[in-house]
Amino acid sequence: MTQADRDTPVVKIGDEADINQALHLARNVRIERLGEVLVRQGVLTREALEQALEALKHLPATHLGDLLVEQKIISPEQLEEALCAQLGIPRINLGAFTPPPDVAALIPYQMALRLNVLPLARRNSVLVVACAKPTDQELLSILRFYSGLGIEPVLAARQQITTAINRAYQVESGGEDTEGYLRPEAPPPGTRNRESKTRPAARRWSRWSTPS
Repeated sequence: MTQADRDTPVVKIGDEADINQALHLARNVRIERLGEVLVRQGVLTREALEQALEALKHLPATHLGDLLVEQKIISPEQLEEALCAQLGIPRINLGAFTPPPDVAALIPYQMALRLNVLPLARRNSVLVVACAKPTDQELLSILRFYSGLGIEPVLAARQQITTAINRAYQVESGGEDTEGYLRPEAPPPGTRNRESKTRPAARRWSRWSTPS
């Protein structure tokens, strides 16, 4: 099996069929040890891996990836990409893809921007979401809780996600809501400052707070 066969392919997303293809291809990737993935990807030498494994014998509560990042041998982004390859999580190129409005509405703009995530497609009771850290279990739990759906994460570059978020919610790069889609209801006179401090963010963006 060649390196290309073992790597999770990067699929450029143009429509939902491409999303399904990315998910299908990722499921056929053979699971490997994290250290072997890092060596194969060229971000870690065999010698450095052996030294790290030796150090782990004295650090039983530490994971290999965390140790390598802590020692600045690899970057957090390189670790995330390797973990995705190890776990068979798809890697995608968002390109000019824009999710359908009803799918985008499942995660409100402010939450998508803050968490750097973008809902791509709904497959029955599962929401496919692009994120820069798809192995972050806390992030996935938040998305499951808020959407009420199972979450199928895919890996995309952080800047691609930010650009796609603004495009999906029709917001200019400067942050202005050009179409009024995200505009909250105006509060009564004299209450704007008080409400902005006390009213939950998800309720302020009421048009995006309830899954359709």
